[in-house]
Amino acid sequence: MKINNREIGYDKEPYIIAEVSCNHCGSIDVAKKLIKDCSDQGADAVKIQAYDPHSLTIDGIVIEGGKWDGLTYFELYEKTHTPLEWIPSLFEFAREHKITLLSSVFCERGLHILEACGCPAYKIASFEAMDYELLKKVGATGKPVIMSLGALDDGEALESTVILQGAGAESVALLHCVSEYPARHPNLKRIGTLKNWLHPTTLIGFSDHGSSHNVSGGQLSVAAGACILERHVHLHGMASEDAEWSMSTLAFGYWVDCAKDAFRKMNEAPCKPDAPKRFSRSIYCVKDVKAGERFTRENVRVIRPGHGLHPRMFPIVLDTVAQADIVKGEPITTENAKLFS
Repeated sequence: MKINNREIGYDKEPYIIAEVSCNHCGSIDVAKKLIKDCSDQGADAVKIQAYDPHSLTIDGIVIEGGKWDGLTYFELYEKTHTPLEWIPSLFEFAREHKITLLSSVFCERGLHILEACGCPAYKIASFEAMDYELLKKVGATGKPVIMSLGALDDGEALESTVILQGAGAESVALLHCVSEYPARHPNLKRIGTLKNWLHPTTLIGFSDHGSSHNVSGGQLSVAAGACILERHVHLHGMASEDAEWSMSTLAFGYWVDCAKDAFRKMNEAPCKPDAPKRFSRSIYCVKDVKAGERFTRENVRVIRPGHGLHPRMFPIVLDTVAQADIVKGEPITTENAKLFS
């Protein structure tokens, strides 16, 4: 997968997306500050959400239970949406600050606006991932698509992926997540399960819905195999509907650093210092030995350091003679021991 010339894959540093969601609190200036701050903190992309409340629901249906109990769905989405008229300005701002701006897609109108702005890739939220008509329209753009799986079982995940690919999506990545806000049990082992099952059809990542103070999700998900990470972000001290599971932009910078460090530790080639030779054992002469003299347990031993023959050769050395005078403290080597006739 490639987004704005950034290669994304398991052999690359994780592609990190900062999710603005409703944390702009109704202010385009706050939205722009979030974009800039997340760019400064090391995000590869910032993501917004393109919908109006009418595209998600109708008025009068009441939410039962949870944080928004008693509120209607329409009231909630009216309060939290990103006005579609902001979108061209936000894309221009992101280009000026050299950060990729992506968006979740919820409706055809939003998709048309995003296409006009040159959105390079699309996100499908897990609650929209079974809207197959929407998936076909998004896939038909021919652009990369990233889809969350929080509300899908494995069969639905596969079916939605096939629909996107069949409609023409250039590539598809799936983000494991738990649709609990904040998520207390992220079940990161599913990342490996999805990779084993769907490789090489899709890439697998992780959308972190952990609490605002949980900074371990990024590095743990990278260790579990994720190559795309998403995290909700907000400005410190600003209250919003998503603040409980959103990370301040400063903490987000630390989260990014930890995720990238985890990638390096998981993938760096082992160093090859001289420590193994300096501190491992090998065969050494522990008494002066003359040329032609037989080696015995009294004049050779397996000791540190490791510059002599491997300890496995000790029985063979005991059955041979010195090829030259050897001084106490010299390693036994193929040059001074006649190992083979």
